[in-house]
Amino acid sequence: MNCRKFEKLLLADDELHAADESALAEHLSRCPDCRVFQAQVATFTQEFESLLPVSKPRYGFAGRVVARIPVEPTSPPHWRRSLVEFLQPVPAACAVASLAMGIFLADRLTAAQSEPIPRDLQAMLFLEFFAVESLSAPAQTSFSIPEEQGGQP
Repeated sequence: MNCRKFEKLLLADDELHAADESALAEHLSRCPDCRVFQAQVATFTQEFESLLPVSKPRYGFAGRVVARIPVEPTSPPHWRRSLVEFLQPVPAACAVASLAMGIFLADRLTAAQSEPIPRDLQAMLFLEFFAVESLSAPAQTSFSIPEEQGGQP
């Protein structure tokens, strides 16, 4: 028989679950070696407990012990306070940086919109636009770039 599992249950200090308890009782009814082991464990436990003087503490002992424990106000560790103090201006700095970046980008956008697009860039954009369009339409053999009005070449 596999008695190792049941020996561990006999040596356990905790209360057994109902399933373990019923399995142990069934095993003890069939296994004489485990019954002898159970008797030896019970004898050892009784002898060991007789060596220890047992005295119950007086009423209120736990309350008196807890009352003597000094209560210190809980505060975060020093490094955490330092870190919080160090990081306090970070949100304001992020807001200022975002505002500056927004102003810079808005200025660049208005500057880019006021400058005319060079002719060679216009031609490249025109060709790219019609190259994408030509995938769905029949191929065209010639392109003409419209001239700007106002007399410029």
